[in-house]
Amino acid sequence: MYEYLMNAPHILIGGTTGSGKSVLLNGIICELMESSTASKTRLYLIDPKRVELYPYSKTEYCAGYSEEAEEVPALLDTLIDTINERFEDMRNDGLKEYGGTRIYVVIDELADLMISDNAKEIRTKLQKILQIGRAAGVHIIAATQAPNREVIPASLVLNFTDRIALRCLSSIESRQLINFAGAEKITGFGTALYLSSKGLDTIEIPYVSSEDIKKVCDKYAVKTIEWEDKQESEEKVNGFTLSKDEKKFFFICAVLLTVYCLFSFLLNHNFIVGLFLFLVILPFPIVKFLFKASERLDK
Repeated sequence: MYEYLMNAPHILIGGTTGSGKSVLLNGIICELMESSTASKTRLYLIDPKRVELYPYSKTEYCAGYSEEAEEVPALLDTLIDTINERFEDMRNDGLKEYGGTRIYVVIDELADLMISDNAKEIRTKLQKILQIGRAAGVHIIAATQAPNREVIPASLVLNFTDRIALRCLSSIESRQLINFAGAEKITGFGTALYLSSKGLDTIEIPYVSSEDIKKVCDKYAVKTIEWEDKQESEEKVNGFTLSKDEKKFFFICAVLLTVYCLFSFLLNHNFIVGLFLFLVILPFPIVKFLFKASERLDK
């Protein structure tokens, strides 16, 4: 079922608390990540609730993450610029649809954006993306628990090509989402009415547990280099790793060679005399000092 939803241009998910809305949203995201590489699928996450989408912000698929409504217009402007650039490329190449990386804008909770101080600006930019984004490979997946006209205007809802109604509070909310009453009568968890270009169908949402989400997020987490790993990589020379004893040896050799060259230079570049004086004058205590100094390399 998730594979089918991934082909939808835009998706609006509505339902009351506990109806399975979060399960559906997480299922779609996990399927997007499991079925494609990060180079071909990019996620822009808008998370006013600061709960459901945060784990995905630490994955290699995430191209942008926003929790504040004040940040959303700038993020949407970036996406609109991307769409315009892609249309320009498509025009130059004689293409009608973009064939490169797909971008998915995931919003959890749409209603929070629609009642924010900059709601009008956000609504205008969202509507533009909904109208022209599909051909450029930019898709919106939004979820809300308040699918009513007072919060989300009908003009915005109608631009979502695919709409899914889980259990709603009233027939009015059901009609707002899918143009039909009926979602208010749903009793089972994960049962939904799905409106697409093919008509209205009843679907069952496959369950996705917290453990499933964690596994996916851990699997695709952004790799970070720990200090120990970085230090170890710096100790590699042409693919070989230097041991502690080898580091001491090279340190002492470098110091002794420097002293030898200094003696030779002071003796008019007479390397033979310099070597003799070097071996005679350099006492054992200095060598002992160098060993102690080299031990500091391990600290």
